[in-house]
Amino acid sequence: MTEKVYIKLSVDELTFDEMIDIQEGNLRKAKSILVKFAADEKGKRLDEAAANEAIGKLNLSQMKAVFADFGAQVQSEMNETLPNGRGPR
Repeated sequence: MTEKVYIKLSVDELTFDEMIDIQEGNLRKAKSILVKFAADEKGKRLDEAAANEAIGKLNLSQMKAVFADFGAQVQSEMNETLPNGRGPR
């Protein structure tokens, strides 16, 4: 098992429904989503069992860091996807 959980977001694998689950704060669903993107320190994806175990053993401060990393990656992708200004009214 890896010492630290890293997240390597793939926008082709994250669905809109998964984004809603995360935004609604469903931690069990968020865990299963993060398992898909868990990686080691070299960026290599962890297999599902190892990722599930590693994420399940995170303490609160580690979980906060993982969510912050994941959120930053999502925000970066959203900034490239969504228009910058408000649309027509």
